[in-house]
Amino acid sequence: MKCWEMAVIFLQGTWGIVQNLAGGVIFLLHIRERYFYYKGSVVTFWDMPEMSLGIGMFIFLSKDYVTVNKPVLKIAKSNKRI
Repeated sequence: MKCWEMAVIFLQGTWGIVQNLAGGVIFLLHIRERYFYYKGSVVTFWDMPEMSLGIGMFIFLSKDYVTVNKPVLKIAKSNKRI
């Protein structure tokens, strides 16, 4: 992880502590789903039909959205899982 990426995570964690805690709890509930790190955010594909959510540094994308949106799928395949 690069130095600027750590700085982004630190700033997001301190300025949006409530949102990041809520997003972290939701992330831990869906930890077994596929996820990856992208530009300072943790992107998770979850089973909620037609529902995507961004909270703090956590982004939750519906698997339905990913099958329709090919660029997101391409980004997901090019990134390593955390």
